[in-house]
Amino acid sequence: MDDQDLILNLSPGPSALPHDVVKQLRDFLNSRLETGSSLIEISHRSSEFKAAHTRIKDLLRRLLLIPDDYTMLFLQGGARAHTSAIPMNFMTTQAKLPVYLNSGVWSALAAQEAKRYGDIETYSVPGVLPIERLNDADYCHYVNNETIDGIYWDKLPKLSHRRVICDMTSSLLSCSIPWSRLGCIYASSQKYLGLPGVTLVILDRKWLARITPMPQTPSTLNYQQQDQSDSLFNTPTNISWLTALWVLEWIESKGGLTYCVNNATHCAQLLYTFLDQSQFYQATVESHLRSKVNIVFKTRNVQSDQDCADYLAQKGVIGVKGHSLKGGLRASLYSTITPELIHVFIEHLKAFEEQYDAI
Repeated sequence: MDDQDLILNLSPGPSALPHDVVKQLRDFLNSRLETGSSLIEISHRSSEFKAAHTRIKDLLRRLLLIPDDYTMLFLQGGARAHTSAIPMNFMTTQAKLPVYLNSGVWSALAAQEAKRYGDIETYSVPGVLPIERLNDADYCHYVNNETIDGIYWDKLPKLSHRRVICDMTSSLLSCSIPWSRLGCIYASSQKYLGLPGVTLVILDRKWLARITPMPQTPSTLNYQQQDQSDSLFNTPTNISWLTALWVLEWIESKGGLTYCVNNATHCAQLLYTFLDQSQFYQATVESHLRSKVNIVFKTRNVQSDQDCADYLAQKGVIGVKGHSLKGGLRASLYSTITPELIHVFIEHLKAFEEQYDAI
């Protein structure tokens, strides 16, 4: 048994890599030791790196069903950096304020960041939204899956434009993407695309051509400039790009987006069913808002939550302690988590409950 098989990583990110990708990384580094050079050490202007770049774009376009009139950028900074890049690129006039929809911690932080660059309007969701106001907005921003809160919300009404931006960092391969109503999505890589170090930004080309980035926008965060340089304005994080390529190849071998969506749905159903039937554990999000990626729950009290996290860690189940802002427990079910692993997790939860009740 591989050492990695002893660990069940339910962390909200960085997430577990597929075993096949870990092997590829290991073999790749071993080959570098033998040959003295590798793709991560050669120029990003080389034909070898260009071929890998093209392969990543082809895979993403095929897997995510990205229309031809959208461009893909592979940038640095993580999703948090791009909560700054978005207003700097898209906040074109204070006559039509951007609208930020608040569904949880990450959407609130994005709105807070945008306020550094100009006035915005915020509305809480779910709730009644002023359609005329949204139609008139410079742009609308929302987070469809709140990683910390365990909330999934994607009920944005049909608008007369596609000036809609969605942070899909923790949902990228767990749902189909409604391209007909989105002008931009962004997602950092450490949930679905492998290692930290890349932020994927997918943009409607026509919208991108019309924007006027703020003068103070750093060149590395200027979407027009990065698009013109094919995401190579500055040296990319080669190892993260290469790992993303291998992860995308692994996803395609499994059945692509259909596999990922069905797998996420099945895993979430198994875990929620167990939690809803339990007298000891409790899912803390209303059923109609539950994320199928980040399942938040709790036990009887704060101490038993901590004891449960400690017990699971001893059994090789890591990353289940809830976020410090919310407490409780959380299981994150990204692409490498299977129904078989959920059954293992549930058995550990049952065993902890039996042990706790026996004290």
